[in-house]
Amino acid sequence: MGLDFRQCSSGIVGAAVANLCDEIKSPDRLQTHEPLEFVLSQYDRMPDYLRLPFKLIAWIFDAAPILVHGRPFHKLSLATRQQIFLNWKNSSLGFKRDFIRFFDTLVIFAWYSEHELTT
Repeated sequence: MGLDFRQCSSGIVGAAVANLCDEIKSPDRLQTHEPLEFVLSQYDRMPDYLRLPFKLIAWIFDAAPILVHGRPFHKLSLATRQQIFLNWKNSSLGFKRDFIRFFDTLVIFAWYSEHELTT
């Protein structure tokens, strides 16, 4: 398994989008393509000294479910991904919360940007 940030991010963004739609009780689901591209563009803008550690945390996040579920995060069902996402979001470990906050914040920004453009 390589350190493919796009692959890791796609599962995380999908869970963040589903989580956002559940929180705001939105009847329509946001497509994950635009938020994913936005997250990847922000990752590309990170300073070099942050990019590698962030990629490593993304890989750990993606690989950790293999121990319990037998598959990486991006290959799990949406419901399972949402549960893992929420577990990290509510973790007592700051790096887990911060990692999820990065995705959550960018997905919220992308959702509201898209929502404002379509209304």
